[in-house]
Amino acid sequence: MSYSLYKSADDSRRVEANVINDYDKALALAREQHKPLLIDFTGWACVNCRKMEENVWPQEVVKDKIKQDFILVSLYVDDRKALPDDQQFLFTTGDGSKKSHPDGRGQVCNTAVRKF
Repeated sequence: MSYSLYKSADDSRRVEANVINDYDKALALAREQHKPLLIDFTGWACVNCRKMEENVWPQEVVKDKIKQDFILVSLYVDDRKALPDDQQFLFTTGDGSKKSHPDGRGQVCNTAVRKF
């Protein structure tokens, strides 16, 4: 998997070899290696994310710090994969309608959600 749409002449600069895109797998690995998680909330359509991943993460001090001290998990917030029912819960909005929302617990939440 590559963060960039552009082919780099120097692929050795990339951090992505250590990237995991599954939270549960990353958490298990972090526990196994006794390292904290570095959670990267990213998106397929995020221009600022690509700039960070292509210009900041490859800097030697940053790249080395991530590789040595963290387990990096990149979670794509604009990934539209449907979740199974047991990983969603229903909540009531301010107008009384019911909505489903993923939380990983499969519970019903009766807390009203309001617009600000």
